[in-house]
Amino acid sequence: MPRFRMRFVLAAFVVLTPILVAGIAIVPMTFANETCTDPATDNDKEYAGDVDVWCSAGTSPSPSPLTAPSPVASPTAAPTSAPPLQAPSPPSAPGPVASACVAGTTFPTSFFGPGFTGPVTRTFNSQFIADYGTYVETCYPAGSSAPSSGVPGGAQAKLPMAAGAADDATLTYQIRFPIGTQFVKGGKLPGLCGGQCWTGSNNGPGGFAFRLMWRAGGAGEVLESDASTTGYGTDLGRGTSFFFSADGKWHTIVEHVHLNSVGSADGYVDLTYDGQLWHFGGLTIRTDSTRIDSLIFSTFYGGHDSTWAPTAMQVFDFANFQVTP
Repeated sequence: MPRFRMRFVLAAFVVLTPILVAGIAIVPMTFANETCTDPATDNDKEYAGDVDVWCSAGTSPSPSPLTAPSPVASPTAAPTSAPPLQAPSPPSAPGPVASACVAGTTFPTSFFGPGFTGPVTRTFNSQFIADYGTYVETCYPAGSSAPSSGVPGGAQAKLPMAAGAADDATLTYQIRFPIGTQFVKGGKLPGLCGGQCWTGSNNGPGGFAFRLMWRAGGAGEVLESDASTTGYGTDLGRGTSFFFSADGKWHTIVEHVHLNSVGSADGYVDLTYDGQLWHFGGLTIRTDSTRIDSLIFSTFYGGHDSTWAPTAMQVFDFANFQVTP
């Protein structure tokens, strides 16, 4: 019996050893093909003896980083005004200095072409304006203000837009104030208008004008005279907007007028001075079908009395008048 048992054990050992050796070799091969997993997400038992291969710190395969979609640029807000016109630069040097203002009776209409044409209306009886080819110069005698004061200065004319009337138009021009300019209390500068092109204390249906003004110290504004204004007009941006520079250099003005729909206060004016924009909205510019149709070239000191007047002769230069309807 003992010999039989010993032979049985030996026979069993001989038979089972290859199986055990193979099994030992097979198990590592199975685990070697299994990707390590995160125990927080994989703790299942798919079959008897399944042992998950947990990922340990430093041995976990690096996941492919997610590629974030390229950000979509926010759409650019539509500009409230047409882009400034690229006007050619006028000469940098000032023209000949007159010893005194010389008044004429004609206005240099051809200088304002091709954007503006004649025939001109609303002209002053005395026009203190000289055409130097690439720019015009207006002169203001000492003690002068509006023509009604009895001591006139500056110049004025209404010039129709060659392209015809429009509900939306942009005026561009350049201006030069000499060093030492006396701004005193203020004065008028050119702007767009339509219909009656109201000025002074005239307002109401049938017309409008958006002249500019300089004020004390060179403070700038838009002077609104239209269907919604009373008195001598509404000062848009007075004291809160820009200042004209009296530095003997050229500066660019862009005035964009957008008429309101009749019955709505959705009109607006954008004024740009040397690239800086001021927006004046919510305007009832018209109550009828009046449209933008002209440039009102209007410049003088005043006001209507001597408190607005300079104590010495002044000269201002203007150039490159253009319009896009």
